[in-house]
Amino acid sequence: MIPVDTSRKYRMRSQVSAWSPAGAGPTSTVYIGFVALDANGNYLDHGGYGTYRYAIAVASAIAHNERQSFSIIVTGEGNDGWGKFPPGTKYIRPMAILNYYSTNTYTWLSGIFVEDATESEAASSQASIATSQAAVATDRAAAAQTSFVNTASIQGNSLLKNSAFVDYPVAGFGNLPTGWGVYGSAAGIQRVAGVNGRPYALEFDVTSNPGAQTSVYTSPNAVGMKALDYMVAELDVTLVAGTLGGLGYLIRYSDGVGNYLGEAFDFNVPAMADAAGALPYWDGANQRGEPGKSYKWRILHRVPNNPNIRQVTIYLVADQYFFGWLSKKLRVDWCGLRVATETEVRDKTVLGPMEATVSSHSATLATHDARLASWLQRTSAGPARAEIEMFALDSSGNPTSEINLRARAISLGDVDEVLSVQDGRATVSGDLYVQQGRIVVDTGTHMKVIGNGFGSAGQFVEWFGPKMALNLCTEANGNAWLKKNGDAYFGGTLSAGILKNAVQTTSTSAAASVTTGAFGSNGGARVVTLSYSYSSNETILGACPASPTMTASIQLYRGTDATGVLLTTLNITNGTWSCSPGFGEFEPGGWNVDASGSLTYTDNSGGASASYFARISARNMPVGTNVTQRVGIVSTEA
Repeated sequence: MIPVDTSRKYRMRSQVSAWSPAGAGPTSTVYIGFVALDANGNYLDHGGYGTYRYAIAVASAIAHNERQSFSIIVTGEGNDGWGKFPPGTKYIRPMAILNYYSTNTYTWLSGIFVEDATESEAASSQASIATSQAAVATDRAAAAQTSFVNTASIQGNSLLKNSAFVDYPVAGFGNLPTGWGVYGSAAGIQRVAGVNGRPYALEFDVTSNPGAQTSVYTSPNAVGMKALDYMVAELDVTLVAGTLGGLGYLIRYSDGVGNYLGEAFDFNVPAMADAAGALPYWDGANQRGEPGKSYKWRILHRVPNNPNIRQVTIYLVADQYFFGWLSKKLRVDWCGLRVATETEVRDKTVLGPMEATVSSHSATLATHDARLASWLQRTSAGPARAEIEMFALDSSGNPTSEINLRARAISLGDVDEVLSVQDGRATVSGDLYVQQGRIVVDTGTHMKVIGNGFGSAGQFVEWFGPKMALNLCTEANGNAWLKKNGDAYFGGTLSAGILKNAVQTTSTSAAASVTTGAFGSNGGARVVTLSYSYSSNETILGACPASPTMTASIQLYRGTDATGVLLTTLNITNGTWSCSPGFGEFEPGGWNVDASGSLTYTDNSGGASASYFARISARNMPVGTNVTQRVGIVSTEA
């Protein structure tokens, strides 16, 4: 579930493409949107289409060989339009129906994206100012931006199913990763240990056999791509020994059943700028690259204008014959191909409308302690967001460990200093609003959390207890908590005087009891606090049951058992019930119930000693697989 604040603006977008073996004629009808849930996880039925709100696309027809993009801003509450949330919405779940009443059609959904666009929508009206101010820098910025964006590293959404070689079952020369084949010879290919958290990498070792064209390729499995799309070829390698010379990346396209439709591009990779915008080392002859150094390439190209293109085959070639057959050992960490983003496509040629971008060139600077440092800064203002990025590079062009902003004081704000950081102390001048974030005080073993809706059911605004993940915080495992509905609980020792005695039981019996036993008294008034809490939950595979009755009565006696004097009774008349329906064993739901209460009784009976006894005299609570219950007594005397 995705938590939402209906007073804010959310941009919801998606992209869908379709293809039919029959060619023109059949269409795919799609519905894309979300279902809304209230604070307790119950689905909201708003009439018309029931619980479904097709905000992004409703009955949209996608024709053969067509791709459509959808986008909408959703804000506010109401049932008078797709651009609003149903009244009472606190959470949403994205949903899509593809190929509705369609036959002989394949449909691909690129994803459903939900973004908080409140600030970016407000900022878009100011973007024209940035555009006019940046006009003088457009020529230089466009050239720098093209180089920067075209080599940007975006390691995700690859159309190849095993781009990182994480599925590589067999070690030893001649063995290949799952989904990859061989063209020519595989004698120099083997599995090696990966880097950056990846288990494996692919290694070309042709140091003893230069001249052998060794290549691997993917099975044709790329989908969601069509003629004239912009694509980004991605390659991360480390030169272990030898030269990069001869390394090639070949792309071939085919139709939906594997028929060859030609080669799109054959990249002489070492002759192209890497993701940092630099060419690998070249001695003017055959030596390219530096052994021990890692290289990343991100190369933008366009799919040929052939309407039958559906699939792609990648040839990763260690020694491409017309680039040179040279001795080398290469570790390949990533080989991918993905559809370019809208920003990459747009910025490839011109600076986008309503946006200004300025990139400064790298420069080498000598610091006061004689070390060399380089810097690269990029400032961008546009309708989506405004940003300042800084990149620290060493003398070889590799990223360094960190960027530090240091000054006597750093301030954020317009005229007034809204946020000031000085001498290790942060000062906020004004109100501090926490909407979706959390404030966590962590002692190492325990923690106190303040935030807007967290815990196992998003029920807390404040919680203290043992350190754990926030989604595991419940009423049962907290020492103290405050819920969004106003319920509160404190399970520690309450001190109202010098003498205090406290006891509690965690028995889950419907007739649980607890006694303080006899303790000494000064004969003064004793303030006795009686508390009770109950929680239970259960997993369900179908619809939610009806909201149950939740009542309990707990009696407090002076004495050590029920033969003593009955002083008062704590009556629990309601609790909190939440339920999410299940959709079978692979998507179960569940219900959760919580009830609690306490009272204070002043005992003026005096005496040199006293004892108290509490018991559950009646309980009508739902009992699930997991039950927690506490009955507690705290006596304090001034």
